[in-house]
Amino acid sequence: MKTIVIAFAFAATLTSFCASAQETRATEIERAREQKDLTLTPDEPSKLERALVWVQTSSWTNPFLHKGDGWRTRIGAMAPTAGFSIGPEYSRTDLFGGALTIRVLAQGSVRQYYRGLVQISLPKLLDGKAFVDLSAGHRDYASLAYYGPGPESAKTGRSDYRFEDTSVELRPGVRPARHLRAGLLGGFTAVNVGPGADSRYISTDRQFTPATTPGVDRQGSFWQTGLWAQYDSRNYGSDATRGGNYSVQWSRIRDRTLGVFSFNRLDVDAWHYIPFLNEKRVISVRAASSLTDTAAGQRVPFYLQPTVGGPDALRGFRSFRFYGNNMAAASCEYRWEASTALEVALFADGGKVFDKRSQLNVHDLETSYGFGFRFKNQRRIALRIDTGFSREGVQVWLRFNNAF
Repeated sequence: MKTIVIAFAFAATLTSFCASAQETRATEIERAREQKDLTLTPDEPSKLERALVWVQTSSWTNPFLHKGDGWRTRIGAMAPTAGFSIGPEYSRTDLFGGALTIRVLAQGSVRQYYRGLVQISLPKLLDGKAFVDLSAGHRDYASLAYYGPGPESAKTGRSDYRFEDTSVELRPGVRPARHLRAGLLGGFTAVNVGPGADSRYISTDRQFTPATTPGVDRQGSFWQTGLWAQYDSRNYGSDATRGGNYSVQWSRIRDRTLGVFSFNRLDVDAWHYIPFLNEKRVISVRAASSLTDTAAGQRVPFYLQPTVGGPDALRGFRSFRFYGNNMAAASCEYRWEASTALEVALFADGGKVFDKRSQLNVHDLETSYGFGFRFKNQRRIALRIDTGFSREGVQVWLRFNNAF
């Protein structure tokens, strides 16, 4: 009995000692945590992060990045060969409670490219089930590149031409379901083509003949009618991480001046986004094709032909590198969101132009690959810098919109 009492007493003493020790250790840990909290300092952002925050919030950059109603300064968004371009833009989306929207834009570039645009929309007809978009614009591009017809054109065969057009387009449409829009289109375009302003290159009309380059000696005006549809389920528009944007348009272009440049055109464009790792990584893919066909005695003028090459398709080649009656292109990007303001991308492109629709396949594709940095502002691409590599060298693109 005495032994049992001693054992219980020893156990009680040991338990009390352990509890006291545990309480003392817990007190020490808590005291150390409180002391650490008093000495903690916030993480210091890197110079790059501070610069990106300044770009997004500074009153100096707000006129350039602002996308709301009112006046802003528009940079870029012209032909990729325009060089630095800038001009005023005014937009309103709140007129009559949002029943009327307008946008007016005027721009000029250091390479004598000019454009003006007026857009008027009625987006809420029939309780939002229908809409009408009207646009009118004028472009005067002093120096566009032309390397010759088809996929066999040579980089050394570059020539130069001026392209000027004035157009009006009407697009009435409906929204039959969520994400889906469809409608009609009608328009008129007057085109003028002449010698280019870049003295480094020979004028296109001196290097190519009407037999190989239809329309190089004569221009006209065109009526356009057609049908179109678009299904857009992207979550963030131009900075999407999931969903897709799929569009198709068929149009009839009729030459009302000369009667020899009438044709049909089918444009298909599909973008899709596959996210993973909490949407901080995205696989983005695009496939696009433009197909034309003509009746006997008709041809597609070279200045209205589909092209590949430039900042959005075949980024390792120069802008407008390949002209042809038909075009097919595809791109794949791996996008990594390094921060809320910076995205890094790796990309691969493929594409070609061809004469016959039967050549719509993956054979004889031109290819390019590269990397890019995209600087973002409120889930919108404010600046994109892509570097592309191909068999013809290296191209660096500075643009103010996403590739797709």
